[in-house]
Amino acid sequence: MIPRRPLGRTGIAVSALGFGVSGPHGSAVMSDGAVGALVATAVEGGVTLFDTAPFYGAAEARLGAALRGLSGSNIVVCGKAGKRRVGRALIPAFSPQEIEASVHASLGALKRDRLDILLLHGPGAADLERSADTLLRLRQAGVVGAIGACCRGAEAAALLATGLVEVIQAPIGSDSLRAAVEAGAGALGIEAIRAAAPGVRASVRPVDLWYSARAIVRRAPPPSQENPVRALGRALSTPGVSCVIATTTRASHLRENVAAARDV
Repeated sequence: MIPRRPLGRTGIAVSALGFGVSGPHGSAVMSDGAVGALVATAVEGGVTLFDTAPFYGAAEARLGAALRGLSGSNIVVCGKAGKRRVGRALIPAFSPQEIEASVHASLGALKRDRLDILLLHGPGAADLERSADTLLRLRQAGVVGAIGACCRGAEAAALLATGLVEVIQAPIGSDSLRAAVEAGAGALGIEAIRAAAPGVRASVRPVDLWYSARAIVRRAPPPSQENPVRALGRALSTPGVSCVIATTTRASHLRENVAAARDV
């Protein structure tokens, strides 16, 4: 099975490999059944942490439906707040009212009574201070468990210093993730295989067309020459990282990722 690791000092144990239910999983290029089958494959392989967000289309509802059909009380759902989608843009939404409404909307979509981890998406110190009372009240009520933030730069150290942020989600190799590891906080690594995975894809599968369109819009560079599974294995071996969250739309790739996590 995939090894379990402590999520910093939160008291939560997570699988070394997590599964991100995002992007195409919440779009029309995938069906409810296809997403449900991937979630079931992940659980069968030993994945316990699932990451999603309210701005991933139908992803929350699909994840919730998939998990309701599976047994196991060790599932950890990581949700997000602090952004709302307007067209293609994500708009900051860090007011106490917006965060509370977002959390309850996510719980409704997931059909769960608790988010095990709640991450604020790209907050600054002022955003965290503004919402601190609401976050503490939600945690005390048992509506959310661990509180964290999604970061990309050097801001993680300041957020961790507040004592409220217990978990950081950030790209593998980033200053934010290093700050989390150095502070003994929960460290959720992402984008472990992005550089190795193809952007524009030679396929007419709807989901591959989705990835190709995203790569064109973002002007993604050509993939590196590193094997994606080897890149994932290297990320999984990063000292202090609690979990590496990877996403895929193919069951075969998911099984390869699970095998890499078992070998760590």
